[in-house]
Amino acid sequence: MAVLIFFLAFSSILLYFFEKLKSKNVGIFTCLRLSFVYTLVLGAFISYFFCEIFSIFNVLDLVHLAVGWLLIFMVFATLLIKSGFKFEISVPHLPSIYVAYSLIIFIIILLPLLILALLIPPNNWDSMSYHMTRVEEWRQNLNVYPFPTSNIRQVNYPPLAEYIILNLQVLSQSDYFANLVQYFSLLGSLSLISLSVKSLGLDFRGQFLSVLLLLSIPMVIFQSTSTQTDLTA
Repeated sequence: MAVLIFFLAFSSILLYFFEKLKSKNVGIFTCLRLSFVYTLVLGAFISYFFCEIFSIFNVLDLVHLAVGWLLIFMVFATLLIKSGFKFEISVPHLPSIYVAYSLIIFIIILLPLLILALLIPPNNWDSMSYHMTRVEEWRQNLNVYPFPTSNIRQVNYPPLAEYIILNLQVLSQSDYFANLVQYFSLLGSLSLISLSVKSLGLDFRGQFLSVLLLLSIPMVIFQSTSTQTDLTA
């Protein structure tokens, strides 16, 4: 599927940032978190750029998006090769209890949420009334320009999250990956909050606690498998 090109491009961007940060002797966990956040920001900008540029010519379709993301993948893959990227990672030793806690969080919370995001189609009220409907209008019109609608939220709410969904929708020709925008935003939020407390001087215990506190918010859990936009915002 053409959507694989999107994920290949995403992965190449992530590896590029990871290699750059690793060369600056940044800690491995900090390096991973920063790389992921940088990739989310750049990926969102590229999605926005493609939507706006292709809309000018009314060619916001599968072929043009696939070619665009393929070019992104080729650029960052070339940069990686030139940088002499090597899969050499030295993982610092952490107390076994925190390793166990991290695995428990992944198995009990993050992995089930990922499965739900992939298997359950968007189905809440906001998604059906304006988040996903505006995406389908754009797909049909081959551009992201305003369109006649009785639901004003479809044309006057900030569209960035839906721009990213649109890229995934067009490339996959389905809604299987639409919820991943919010799920990746959850991972980005976890990265950012732990990096924030790290900048305040807290060690891995404080960072771990900050992740737990964020995951304890019910709306965070509910929205991470939907196409609402609060986590992305």
